[in-house]
Amino acid sequence: MPLDPLRTDEKRDDPAAYPRKDFEGQMMSGCMTIGLGSVISYVLVAWPLFFVPEYSIQGLLQWAGLGVVPLLIFGAVLCRRFGLAGAAGFVGGAIPGAVFLYLRLNQTLARGLIPDLPKAEYPESWVGFLPLLFILLCLLWAGFLVPGREFRTEAEQDSDRES
Repeated sequence: MPLDPLRTDEKRDDPAAYPRKDFEGQMMSGCMTIGLGSVISYVLVAWPLFFVPEYSIQGLLQWAGLGVVPLLIFGAVLCRRFGLAGAAGFVGGAIPGAVFLYLRLNQTLARGLIPDLPKAEYPESWVGFLPLLFILLCLLWAGFLVPGREFRTEAEQDSDRES
């Protein structure tokens, strides 16, 4: 079948003849994209903090290389492929990841009060600054990568199909 969605070999000129996804299908795919995207985003951010020494600047750089870079690549794919739903899933997983980073860095500073444990190599202000910087980076990345087609109305999309 050369033109499978039309169920005919003839070309049709009116855009109403082309089938559209029903509303329930759009809602289901958008919700699944947001849910799965946020869980995967959170896991990508959080897992390196269990294995790198977060009390050192070198450990934070390792976290950025092992967690943030793959997250940004995943976010780029998600935003370009799924549009606003993908961006919502990407940012929806990055925000709890930033909260986890904040709590982990705060815990590291509290460990400095115990004499035998290593102290943090960074100032106390980084505990609040790094998670906020991370959230801002993810928001800007998602806003930059969402395709322009996501911001057009249905009437504008129909007029594009006609021309």
